[in-house]
Amino acid sequence: LDAYPQHWTATDDKGHSLLHWGALVGSKDFCQRAIASGVPVDSVAENKQTPLMWAVLRSHLPVVKVLLDAKASLTLKDSLGATPLMIAIQHRSYQSVLLIMNRCGKQQDGHAAVLKDSDKNGCTPSHWAAYKGDVTALKLLDYFGADLMATDNVEMTPLHRAVSASQKEVIEFLLEKRADPQQPNGEGKTIMDIAEGQGSSGHMVKLLKNLLKKHSTKAGEMTGGDDDTTDLEMG
Repeated sequence: LDAYPQHWTATDDKGHSLLHWGALVGSKDFCQRAIASGVPVDSVAENKQTPLMWAVLRSHLPVVKVLLDAKASLTLKDSLGATPLMIAIQHRSYQSVLLIMNRCGKQQDGHAAVLKDSDKNGCTPSHWAAYKGDVTALKLLDYFGADLMATDNVEMTPLHRAVSASQKEVIEFLLEKRADPQQPNGEGKTIMDIAEGQGSSGHMVKLLKNLLKKHSTKAGEMTGGDDDTTDLEMG
């Protein structure tokens, strides 16, 4: 590359730049050199993924910092509509999540824009964390003010997605956060309806009944109400 610097801006047959590959393997020095040599920090491959997305999915935090220092975009989306934050959540890269939130918090729109971004299915970072069963990611998102009750293109909330994926801990966390178990999705189905349609084992149905009873009892204790006023097993 010193002898033939024109190759810095070369791409492979899928449109990936040298900066993509440097980010994927976590080479901070190489990435710095690539940016200094004219490789666009937001080089976009055929699948619309950027070097930042590749650094995030491998949790290469030093490279993530280099790219963000070079003003890499936090709002670009890949071919499926995923942002760097969504990819960080999908791959449980919590440090990347924190760094992204730190950087976007210094921008004009604050945290709101990246937390509200949705993919091609209308799924937000909260939906992805719920579907993946990642309570830690949900707690981080909740701390930064994400909407844990948001609906996607088929009116599924994170709670609906968690039930669909049988994610017990996430379901309990979202119920603690006052997610509405009676809210229907676009097909008119509540979480109980979804659970009942998942098979004959009845495991998720039983789990939901226990969780709903537990949280209804807690609510009754807090308000001093009569637990018998609610049918705990209604779907």
